[in-house]
Amino acid sequence: MPLPTRHLECFCLELFLVGHVELAGAAGQQQLTGKLDGLEIVDISPDGLESSLECYLQLLIQVVILPQLRVAIPKLLFDILDLATVTLSATPAPGVVPVNPAIEDDQLKAFIDFAVAP
Repeated sequence: MPLPTRHLECFCLELFLVGHVELAGAAGQQQLTGKLDGLEIVDISPDGLESSLECYLQLLIQVVILPQLRVAIPKLLFDILDLATVTLSATPAPGVVPVNPAIEDDQLKAFIDFAVAP
């Protein structure tokens, strides 16, 4: 059954999100977690509908989507061409590296030890 393309109503939805990532958890079990700072839907009327949609989307992102996107820092695994697996873990060296891993200057900085296993 073909779609009735002559009766479609086109529209544009502009959605802007602002967020950042943070380190969470105890040393050795840290995770990169996403945080939502702001959400804006542009010009939907009435204003109450826009506010309600923004509230529901914000709740959906914070409760459902962002928890699924957490990345564990101590156990990042990479498969290299199915030949080897590289396991990365943060190095706990409080005297030499004061904060490991750290988020500074819009970068994730981590000093790591790695082991390659065939």
